[in-house]
This record gives sequence, structure tokens and C-alpha cells, in this order.
Amino acid sequence: MSVEHFFQTIGNGAWHTVDELAAQFKIPTQKLTRFLQVLAEHGVITYDTTTHRMRLHPTWTPLLPETALE
Repeated sequence: MSVEHFFQTIGNGAWHTVDELAAQFKIPTQKLTRFLQVLAEHGVITYDTTTHRMRLHPTWTPLLPETALE
């Protein structure tokens, strides 16, 4: 998983499940969850620990390359 590809995937602002992203990036769910927790601690994403879903925090959307939003 490249960080660039990750942000291209979540750039639409929609909710994504941890299982969906782990399968797509072919990485263990626990490893992805730790990564998402760090991003959530820094306000980059909103992470719902109850449903294990995440989405890009809207304040970060303008910083994404145009191709991530297509």
C-alpha cells in the first residue's frame, strides 16, 4: 500500500470499512487499524470505532491532488 494510493482511494470523502480497505490494499486488518488510529489522532480522518469505518476529514480534501477526487 502506498500512502498516495491510500489517499486517492479515500479522497471521495465517503465512509470506508477497515475490512474493505485491508482487502483492497492486501494488508492485515490490525496493521491498517493502527495506521488509521494514528491518522485519526492527528485529525486527518474520522474513524468510527463502533462500526470500524473511516473517511477523510473534510478539511484535508483541498490538499489532495485533483486526480484523487475524480
